[in-house]
Amino acid sequence: MLAAHRQMVVLMTGERALKPAERRAVGAVGQLLFHDQQERVDALTTAAANTADPATLPALETLLDRIESEPSWFDADRLAFKEFLTRL
Repeated sequence: MLAAHRQMVVLMTGERALKPAERRAVGAVGQLLFHDQQERVDALTTAAANTADPATLPALETLLDRIESEPSWFDADRLAFKEFLTRL
């Protein structure tokens, strides 16, 4: 999820300075990345909802700890998980 989020950020940087045809191409790629990201969020949300699996809660706790405190991530990186956390 984080890699796709970073790809979207890089892709859209400077988008306004592009020629119209380039802007449309960037928009199309951005849409693909967005929908792929939505599928990842859906899958993660489904996995997190599986409380019958005893491994779910510890894995979720580990993920939340990493989102909160991973020292190599920027605040913008944490936004990659916003949709998932909202659904949670």
